[in-house]
Amino acid sequence: MNSFTEVTDRAVIFLACMLLYFSQADFPVSVAPILAAVIFGGFLCYFAVKWPKIPLVAGFILLAFFFPGLVVFLPVIACDMLFINRPYLHLLLLVPYIPYLQSGLNRVMVMSLALLLLAVYLSYRGGLLAALRKNITRCWTRQGKCHCGCKDKTGS
Repeated sequence: MNSFTEVTDRAVIFLACMLLYFSQADFPVSVAPILAAVIFGGFLCYFAVKWPKIPLVAGFILLAFFFPGLVVFLPVIACDMLFINRPYLHLLLLVPYIPYLQSGLNRVMVMSLALLLLAVYLSYRGGLLAALRKNITRCWTRQGKCHCGCKDKTGS
């Protein structure tokens, strides 16, 4: 189950991607990239285990490589990319930007890369908050005694 901060972070990133998508003129605006981002993002939120997430992330990256409208929504998928514990696989998020390097990065791609960095930061911050919440809950649920060395619930 996603916490309130995770849902809020995803909503902020999705709305920023939508604003960027509607404000550009580099490729025609259509509903298909928005629906693809919502469907893939929904499936990534639904599955709690890692093995279905890997093909979904790889599939969206592959689709974004061939359909330029999906590149704008890569930050939405980057929120779910941090479940992979191998940082070199995070570089796969940059693969759809390769065709744009030949002609130079335009304003949309630069803004999309900035949103990608923001999404990674918000996901990292959400993971730290979840770990902190877990430690605090674990600390104060042990029959009134704290095992981490701080004072127990009674203050003695």
